[in-house]
Amino acid sequence: MELNRLYEVMELSFTTQILHNNKQVRVESVKESVDGDIAHVKYVDSGACKDVPVVDLQETSLPDLDDQYPNNWLSRTSPIIRS
Repeated sequence: MELNRLYEVMELSFTTQILHNNKQVRVESVKESVDGDIAHVKYVDSGACKDVPVVDLQETSLPDLDDQYPNNWLSRTSPIIRS
């Protein structure tokens, strides 16, 4: 992943997730350097933290879940639990 795109995804995107070694991560911070940019990431599944090269991160789109909500978009945001 390029550094500029990583910043865009971190700030603007709600429909994209970032992967490292096919595991979802949350980017905590980025250190820019001439030797290569390093991202401090937290793995979503385990909570473990690690410093990884930005070029090793992958961007992927989240699946569209509209078909899982049969009523309409209101059922996605409604606080009412449906049985």
